[in-house]
Amino acid sequence: MEKYRASTKRDVLTIESEPHIVKGFRGFGLAVVARKEDDPSTEYLFQLDGIKSLAEGLEPLLKENEGSFAGLKFGIKKASSERVSQYVIDTKSGSKKNPTTNSSSSMEDVLWKKIEARYNSD
Repeated sequence: MEKYRASTKRDVLTIESEPHIVKGFRGFGLAVVARKEDDPSTEYLFQLDGIKSLAEGLEPLLKENEGSFAGLKFGIKKASSERVSQYVIDTKSGSKKNPTTNSSSSMEDVLWKKIEARYNSD
């Protein structure tokens, strides 16, 4: 699977999986499977770990999507062509799921509830 690399051109990504562990040149990290809106036939590996601007941009979307990565849809680009430039996430595209009804829950609480539900159903 090809690794997704952001550029200064805006892409619209749809995330299709929850984070899973992948091995990279720096060791193990987290990634999700994503598709670009303009290339829906290709799956990309989208690495998440160690990128503060990415985490800050995705956090509001995760809250709206009940803590799930799967189903997120958002615009993404780099702020400049520099290698260490920040990611710019726009939420115009939104997510596929309905917003959570319990807005007072912290992100950690929402994630734990999802994990518990997954394991209690077995």
